[in-house]
Order: sequence, then C-alpha cells, then structure tokens
Amino acid sequence: MEIDKRELSRINIKFGKFFDPFLILAILFILTTSILAVNNLSPRTFSKEQMANVLGIQEDSEINFTLIRGNHNYITSENLEERGKNHFKYTTLVTKPPEGRVSKPIIQIDGLYEEKELKILLNYTNLNNAKISIFDESQDTSYILQKDSQNYSQNININQNTNNLYLVIENVRPVFFNQYIEINFFLNP
Repeated sequence: MEIDKRELSRINIKFGKFFDPFLILAILFILTTSILAVNNLSPRTFSKEQMANVLGIQEDSEINFTLIRGNHNYITSENLEERGKNHFKYTTLVTKPPEGRVSKPIIQIDGLYEEKELKILLNYTNLNNAKISIFDESQDTSYILQKDSQNYSQNININQNTNNLYLVIENVRPVFFNQYIEINFFLNP
C-alpha cells in the first residue's frame, strides 16, 4: 500500500493544523531543557549560610569576638576593633575608679569548636598603681596584665566552654582622673 504524494499532501493540509502546535511545544521543550542543563552546569558562588549546606565543603569555623555593651559606673567608651583576621583591639575609658575592685564583662566569644590559644597583651594604660587582669568565667581563672606598674602578656587556652571575658581593675586608693586602657587579643590558629 503505497500512498502517493497527493494523498500525503491532502492529509497534511487536513490534519497539519492540529500537529503544528504540538511541534512548536516540542521544540520549546527541547530548547528549555537544554538551557536549564547548561545553566546547572555553570559554576556558582554561595553565601556563607548556603555554603554550610553544600556537601564536600569544609570551611574553618568563624570565631566571633563581640563587645558586651552595657551601662557601667566606671568603665565607659568601650570599643572593640578587628585589626586583622585574628587580631582584636579593645579600648576603654575608666572614669575616676574608686578604691577597690571594678569589673565588667567585655568580650563574648562564639563559634569556637576546638581549643585555641589566645594571647592577651596590655598595649597601653595610664593606670600606674592598679592591678589589671582578664577573668575567664568558664575556667574561673584570672590572668594578670599589669601589677605594680609591670606589664605582662598572657597566653590562655580557650575552648567551646569559653564564653565571656571580664576586665578587672583593682586600685589600692581612689583615682581622681580618667584613665585609658588598650588591650590587644591575638588568636593563634
């Protein structure tokens, strides 16, 4: 059974108007799937939040040093500045501290999942007769930065339990002028 060309032409004219929309849809489907396939093969960049959900990607955890603000009678004008990737500078103005002990939480540490070493260095102070120290609440340990006008650098081990660091100032007699403190924190990887 052979169909001649005239017969095919007649069938095409009669039923072709029904097949043309399906052919157009088939061509659009082929083009769309090829565009999507090429798009999915293109390299992508992710935000930090999205990167945590990508399999096979392991990024160093980001350790956050956050200044603990709050009203205090003597420790004012606090500032925490990130000087480098693992270097933070804390500055404060101590307004006429009384005789005795003054303390305040100054830094909150978050994002620490393994033990790291933190070097603390008292860079400058005009508190000559005061004892200045950093108190680690989690270890219940105080680290002296200045005593009897002698400065000390301290290396402390911090871990996931470390949360707040306190600034502690002890004066043997009241001071009648404002004083400035600058402390550097270096986190060793």
